[in-house]
Amino acid sequence: MTIARGCGYLENKAYCNLPLEDLLFSGGGGFLFGALAGYAIKKVLKIAAVVVGLFVAGLAFLAYKDWIDVKWMAMENGAKGKYDHSGITHP
Repeated sequence: MTIARGCGYLENKAYCNLPLEDLLFSGGGGFLFGALAGYAIKKVLKIAAVVVGLFVAGLAFLAYKDWIDVKWMAMENGAKGKYDHSGITHP
């Protein structure tokens, strides 16, 4: 009978003392790292959306005060050119 690394028998009971790396990279480790990566990406994208939103709000405020002239139709056409109705970007 072969025994895995870190495993053995004590008083006729099997036990395993797996190192943390083996535990993390076993079946549940991929899920754990995938969930953490997804959570981090979600937070980064949310912060980026807030920054872009604040930038556009700042442009709108400056245009309202007549400090700058924003060509809103040009911005809208530029944004529409990158996305079609399915949300897929085009180069």
